[in-house]
Amino acid sequence: AGSVTLTGSLSGNVTVAAGGTLVIDGNPTYTYGHQVQGTLTNSGTVVWKAGTITGFKDGGSVAAAIINQAGAVFEVQGDTSMQGYQSDWLNFTNAGTLRRTTSAGTAYIGCAFTNTGTVAVQTGTLYLYGAVSNGGPVTVSAGATAHFEGTTSLQAGTVFSGAGTVRLSGSTAVGEGVTMIGAGQVSLSGAVTGAITISGTGVVAEALAGCTITGSVTLTGHLSGSVTVAS
Repeated sequence: AGSVTLTGSLSGNVTVAAGGTLVIDGNPTYTYGHQVQGTLTNSGTVVWKAGTITGFKDGGSVAAAIINQAGAVFEVQGDTSMQGYQSDWLNFTNAGTLRRTTSAGTAYIGCAFTNTGTVAVQTGTLYLYGAVSNGGPVTVSAGATAHFEGTTSLQAGTVFSGAGTVRLSGSTAVGEGVTMIGAGQVSLSGAVTGAITISGTGVVAEALAGCTITGSVTLTGHLSGSVTVAS
């Protein structure tokens, strides 16, 4: 199995084969860090240790893309950030496992993110502030946080679990069958549209910003904070 460490930028179409490893490390002297033009397709393992990732359009027309295939792992270790040079210049699609590990700090993903695989936040905070479409499980370990701040669509297949914290602080649309289970904390603020089931010992709390719910919440556990149920 081969292994490559990238400390600069990436252009063109790059594939990490099953069994292969790409390590993204270092802090390039470029203004935008690790610049990505083209498509990175991962069928093996990508370990993102350090450095901002910024997506650019290839030739000014086609947005950059990161595609994590089924069975592949994209591991985020550092307190890093990923976004497009403009909001629609990078798309991240995960059908495998996106895993946050190692650091107790915060890693940011600000590009469009589509998940049909698994998001596993084991340490620190994974902060998603772009447009998110989620249809897979999200597991958050004790002491860790998954924070969704942007426009978030939670679709069938979304299950939040674990003993950590889930925060939904943007505009959240909830599809049928979305559940939150486990012993962690669920924090809602902003606008939540749709029906959501929260079971276990989860806490719905957002004392400062407040939360307006249009739809229905089925809660088994404890409710506190500033929550408005819309007419």
